Amino acid sequence: MCVDRGEAANHGFTDVGNLVTQLKLWQEGVITRQEALARYQTEVVKRGREAVLANRKACLDAHDIRNMSVDSPMINRGKPRGARCTTYTRAHEGH
Repeated sequence: MCVDRGEAANHGFTDVGNLVTQLKLWQEGVITRQEALARYQTEVVKRGREAVLANRKACLDAHDIRNMSVDSPMINRGKPRGARCTTYTRAHEGH
């Protein structure tokens, strides 16, 4: 992960949790080992792709301020449109 959004550790924790969940299902006989690993891989690739694209946009926005808006991943961090960015707000309201 790019440092522009600071999400690498969060993705690592999520990866481990999701893998453990799938392996438990395999251990309990609910799914096969191949299914467990395929499920894990499908989720991690989808989430990782979205994160990489958001990081790329954040990086580009950071280097060209004209592109930055409330919807920029650099500011938004994936919050729904119209959601309040508390980090930005607190820093600029003197809290």
